[in-house]
Amino acid sequence: MTHIHPHKEPSTRTALCFRSCAYIYAAGRPIDVRTEDENGTVTSRTTYEYTYANSLFKTKQTVVGDSYAPDVVTTTYKDNMDQTVKTGAAKSYAQIGLQTPSE
Repeated sequence: MTHIHPHKEPSTRTALCFRSCAYIYAAGRPIDVRTEDENGTVTSRTTYEYTYANSLFKTKQTVVGDSYAPDVVTTTYKDNMDQTVKTGAAKSYAQIGLQTPSE
């Protein structure tokens, strides 16, 4: 089941402030977080994907880019004790590094 939880902030005249923020949840975890400016244009968006593979819980976080900046994808693997086993980052879906925390 997917739930949408909008969060409204007071509007101001500064460029750094946003008008609203929406969180979309599935199974109690966020899957889409967005902020909008005063015109309703999405100014930032982060998506999350969750999978279970090889006895590890995988979280893939994507900070969505635009024509001037590529997407930044961060992948984290945790064991059944919620300890981070591996983490890595990628740009434009090309994996650039996957390392264990001890390295």
